[in-house]
Amino acid sequence: MPHLDLTNRGLAGRRRVVCAVVCFALALIAALITGCGVPLDSPAPGKDEVLAYVEEACPHEAYELVSVEEVNELPQKVVYRFTSTERELSFTATSEIVDPDPDPKFPTAPYPLISCDYAEQVGDLYNDEALAAYRAELAQLRPDTTAYNESNGMTLFRSYEDLEAVVEAAQRADAIYERELAYNPADWIREHAAMSVHVGWVPDDESLVAHKHWETIGGSFALSGAFDAAPQLDKLAGSYAQLIVDGTIPADASLPARYLDGLHRSVLSHITIDGVEVPFGFDEVDEGQSYSECNLYQREYISSGSPCAARWNDETNSYGVYLDLGRLEEAAWEGLEEEGRIFLPESWLLQHTVELAGGTYLAGDSSCSWIIGSATGSIRGDGPSDSPRFILEANGNTYELDNDSGVHTGTVFTYIDVDLFAKLLDCTYRIDEASGTIELTTQR
Repeated sequence: MPHLDLTNRGLAGRRRVVCAVVCFALALIAALITGCGVPLDSPAPGKDEVLAYVEEACPHEAYELVSVEEVNELPQKVVYRFTSTERELSFTATSEIVDPDPDPKFPTAPYPLISCDYAEQVGDLYNDEALAAYRAELAQLRPDTTAYNESNGMTLFRSYEDLEAVVEAAQRADAIYERELAYNPADWIREHAAMSVHVGWVPDDESLVAHKHWETIGGSFALSGAFDAAPQLDKLAGSYAQLIVDGTIPADASLPARYLDGLHRSVLSHITIDGVEVPFGFDEVDEGQSYSECNLYQREYISSGSPCAARWNDETNSYGVYLDLGRLEEAAWEGLEEEGRIFLPESWLLQHTVELAGGTYLAGDSSCSWIIGSATGSIRGDGPSDSPRFILEANGNTYELDNDSGVHTGTVFTYIDVDLFAKLLDCTYRIDEASGTIELTTQR
């Protein structure tokens, strides 16, 4: 039986592995992208390609190839069986020509595929034991205010004290994976983790029991045999605190104040001018409402799930107003064989805020502009292009704007610092994070 010692690889061997893997990957990508694929009677990827793939899948543990079996002739499918030379562990690699199910909308031709179940077999050594330990620890620590949902792997909780229990239970269960550190490093175990902990907050006991109505807490983590509880708790608690600051969930008296310090509301959904609200109409959006019935910001809300008038930026330590600049539309240009795109400057937000501030808003073919007392400004594009520049001129200054163009609705958006936005309108401003509002006040 050929033996592959993965602990003593030479440079030439590494080069052969990289070459084989890269060549196979490029061939597979080309087949999938072009849609041409390969003939159904093509041979499956060969032994050298399979062994190179397995060496990438099992980079730390020594193993040997024990058998090769063709299990299907057309399309060809070959199974390679391996065993570890360090412990009782078997795994397989499969080389095949895949014949996809026909799809009239997205037809796909046959294509070559190599797969290896080493990571799955490693996980199976520990998964049941670790999950049982995690559930037992959780039930012992917080039996009435935490619950594990086996169908989706979500752990539900009610308070910060429950989060502490979740992390403690995970740390105890993680000890089971320490045995794997003799064969694979912690980074590999985390990357291929079969057991990950996902956490969600629920508002009441009924939701806890029914496993419904949870808010997902960012910071899910994998068990790896080298679990570090303190930073993981901080990550979960920070995400939990952000939901509280955002007004998504109620305050929690058990949450230490350090997690709330310095946090800002992620998104503001209201702008007022002299107490009059800009009519975004986020609260008027109904589920299933069509785009044709909505303004630009309502459409973005439907597409993104976020009723956004402004968003906090950690880099600038301020809010950026989500400003629409206009539309990019396909247009045939004289002298061009292909269609190009034209920028049509037209700002829904500027029109409404300028008029609420007592100014005049003007929309033209190549720019939109406004006048509010002595304050003036305009927005324009530089003509047809697949990547046009968007220029803001205001009160004698010129700015080139970043853009979030056409992501959801075909409208060009940008984030503009709230201080600059207020100056465009000749206003002062204050932020009321509790209500999620930018309060603009005219100076005349």
